[in-house]
This record gives sequence, C-alpha cells and structure tokens, in this order.
Amino acid sequence: MAGRNPAKWLEDGRLVEIPGPELFLHHWPLEVPGLGVLESYPNRDSLGYMGLYGLEGVETMFRGTLRYPGWCVAIKQLVDLGWLDMEERPDLPGRTYAQLGWRLLGKESGHDLQGETAARLGVPRSHDGLERMAWAGLFGGGVVPRSGTSYLDALCALLEPKLAYAPGQRDMLAMVHEFDVETAQGTRRRVTSTMVDFGIPHGDTSMARTVSLPAAIATHRVLQGDIRLTGVHVPVIPELYEPVLQELETLGIRLEEVWE
Repeated sequence: MAGRNPAKWLEDGRLVEIPGPELFLHHWPLEVPGLGVLESYPNRDSLGYMGLYGLEGVETMFRGTLRYPGWCVAIKQLVDLGWLDMEERPDLPGRTYAQLGWRLLGKESGHDLQGETAARLGVPRSHDGLERMAWAGLFGGGVVPRSGTSYLDALCALLEPKLAYAPGQRDMLAMVHEFDVETAQGTRRRVTSTMVDFGIPHGDTSMARTVSLPAAIATHRVLQGDIRLTGVHVPVIPELYEPVLQELETLGIRLEEVWE
C-alpha cells in the first residue's frame, strides 16, 4: 500500500510533488558505506520533519526509502499493469493468476502472457521486472485464494509465502542520514550518519530489535527514575534519546558518523 502514496519534498528551495502512480519513476542510486549501492525513492511527505527536527529554513529536505537495485522499476511495472488496484472484485478468488494477468491486459486468454505483458510495458520479454513477475508466479496457474478480493490482495497473497524468511535467514536494515552543514566558523561540510544492522539467524529480526529495544530501554529508564519526563513525547528530546542511543550501542546497534 505504501507504493500507492504520493510524495513531496523540498529540493534547492523548490517544492516537488509526485502523485502516487508516478512515485517509482523517481529513484536514485545511493552508495551506502560498507554495503554498496541501494535505490532511494521518496517516502511520502518529507516536509513534516522540518519542524519536528528544528530544520526550518533548510533548502533541501528529502526523506526516502532504501531498497535493492531494480525494486523501483519492478514495482512501477506492477503499478502500470494494475496489480496495486484496491477495488473490491468478488470474482477474483478461484481464478488463476494467469487469468488475472490476461484480464489486466484486456484480453481473455492467449499463449504467451509474459510476452504480451512485455509488449504492453514496452520492454523485452527477458526484462528483469518480467523475470521477477515470472518468479513470483504472476504468469502461472496458481489459484487466487479467498482473501484475494482485489488485485492488490491477490498479489500480496501470492508474495507472502515466497518472501518469508527461511530458517536461518536474517533481515537487514540500512539507514543513511546526509547533512550539508555550515559550522560556527563558516566552513561548509557534509556529515553522513549510517546504520547497517542485521537480524540474528534463528533469533530476533533486526526490525524487531530496532523497534522494540528503544522502547524497552526508555521504559526501563523511566522505572529506574533516570527519565523524569511525564506525558507522551516524540523522542527528539536529548533526555530521552541520548541514554537510549548509548545503551543501544552496547547491544550492537549504532550509527557511524563521517565528516567530510
């Protein structure tokens, strides 16, 4: 569903707004230190973070999502074909994914769904995005389950078991912050703060650890009396985030800062 969202950000003082169907046309390579090149694409409304982090007056404010190379092209092809459509269609369950594919092309049936899909998208039959669709089973005879009452639901039902982690596999999270700053001495520098974290095979995922541990640490600090704030707060207050970040480092979760 996040692939349906529009996006907007500030670039050199200019507001850029992208409608949802065009989201995946806008992506850029990003070199992640120690990891390699990933793709970055816009993540919804970046402007709301300017006030939250005290960055009023900046000329560029961009918040993006990182994915492996090829993600954006592949998802844009699914968007163009109609696989992210959320309209309820009670007649989809029980049909094969190939039948849905032909319907999205406006045809009853044929002999080469992958070839016809490639022609509709204007790409070679062997295009990487088409190969990913074939791997997922979108051109095959798998049957849409009862939960697949929209094209998006049918797509999710097909992908969920194929994208699940096998025993012993681990997830990976990557976060990159880039700031162009001017120091008190008037020198312009760039600082990059990077976190690459992996899950524990046969144990907790990185997603679970990085979401739950900060909350657990803060709760523990409140119970110990180290944090005396009351009420609900966004964790942009040093009294909250400094002890949490310090303890996360002891658990192997940390950001590396590089100044240029």
